[in-house]
Amino acid sequence: MQRGRERGYRRVGFLFSAANDSLRVGDRWLGAFLAQQQLFPQADRLPPCATVPVDGKSFREWFGRVRPDALRANHARPVLAWLERMGLRVPQDGRDAKRPDYGAADLRTGFSLDLWFNLESAAAGQVLLESRDARGRGLWLTTTTEGAVRITLNDGRTESSWASDAKTVLPGQLRHLVVTVDGGPKIITFVVDGVLCDGGEERQFGWGRFSAHLRAPNGAEQMKLAPGVSSLRIYRRALRTSEAVGNFRAGL
Repeated sequence: MQRGRERGYRRVGFLFSAANDSLRVGDRWLGAFLAQQQLFPQADRLPPCATVPVDGKSFREWFGRVRPDALRANHARPVLAWLERMGLRVPQDGRDAKRPDYGAADLRTGFSLDLWFNLESAAAGQVLLESRDARGRGLWLTTTTEGAVRITLNDGRTESSWASDAKTVLPGQLRHLVVTVDGGPKIITFVVDGVLCDGGEERQFGWGRFSAHLRAPNGAEQMKLAPGVSSLRIYRRALRTSEAVGNFRAGL
């Protein structure tokens, strides 16, 4: 654990991912973990996963609650499978030993939201969709005072947001919107009815950067949609602008 902290892993979690069939050995592992934790700041001490052995559901709940930087387990294979189902990759979403500061490997590809919607008004504060959980983690799309649509991303530690150009929302009209969060350059872009937002006359650029410290904005298990949203497609990669334009031309 000490070597891991030297490489930047501050919050290390512990779990029995398989049956603790050797209690003497297992108790030593757990005891060593708890003893090492006493050397670390209180904020970096994470409770071990209470379920023994852990199953997929309890792992997701525990992981989402404590948000560890690294994991120690007695069997790696099920943990890797659970992380993959959660959209996390190892070691790609872990630390990069080639970096001088042992920071994150930063190979996330991003995602895109493709939706058709029709709102009765352009009033600000309308929620088109959201996946926020009780702790505010997740993502959500809301309307702004300029008739734009803003995406907000929150991972429990860091929050980032960016908005489309003005007049994205036209009352009573069906609109197509693609929001792309590109994990490579850390850029958010909007394509509205097949046109890339370029900032118009109000802004120099239509795209915006989000924090490099932002992790996956995993929130509630189910996405909530406004009644005005007639279609939603979620891509687990960043769409090209040409693909977003093609989706608009293909129609609803």
